[in-house]
Amino acid sequence: ADAAGGGLLAPQGRPVEAVIETSSGSKLLDAAALKFVLARWHFIPATQDGAAIEAYALVPISFVIEK
Repeated sequence: ADAAGGGLLAPQGRPVEAVIETSSGSKLLDAAALKFVLARWHFIPATQDGAAIEAYALVPISFVIEK
């Protein structure tokens, strides 16, 4: 299952808010993806005139469910 999430990134590269833009079809997977992104992901900060700035990012999220 795949989903796409978007969110606001702080100048330090950490997501400060996130939403599911395209659902995986499972509310449980979508909620787990948001929790994981907010807790664990880190991005290279966007810059403007050499300074780190807030930015919005849209990122695909792929799930692999192993049996």
